[in-house]
Amino acid sequence: MNTKVSPIPTPPFKTAFLAEQAFYLAFVRKDIKLMEKVWANTVTTYCLHPAQQPLVGTTAIMNSWQQVFSSIQTTQLKIEHQNIGSDKNLAVHRVTEHISMKTKEKTEQQATIHSINTFQCINNNWYMISHHSAPAPEIVKPQGAAIH
Repeated sequence: MNTKVSPIPTPPFKTAFLAEQAFYLAFVRKDIKLMEKVWANTVTTYCLHPAQQPLVGTTAIMNSWQQVFSSIQTTQLKIEHQNIGSDKNLAVHRVTEHISMKTKEKTEQQATIHSINTFQCINNNWYMISHHSAPAPEIVKPQGAAIH
């Protein structure tokens, strides 16, 4: 299997794409410190994991990621960008996430998730301010996306 491992972008993130790449690498690597650097540290950040209650504020969001990280053993992820909109201060990326993971209980799960990632430029650096995810109606095979 030919896999491509992406280097970890170094904060501060000078583009929304670098912030997004760091977000997905933090997820795959279960790196809470990197995840914290991706998110804006404001009370208006928002995260909605599939089939979960909405989370508002950095503390609640980081607690949720810590729970996610503690429940999974390994994760493989492919991302497909479906639509991207941006201006000099705000970027919205609609992506399809193809996730394959093994839980600590050794069960394997695959999912296709549609997500909207929103980034804001604050003091010339880009941060995630919202991640909204929902399961796709069916698991879809990736279309040649980069592996994170």
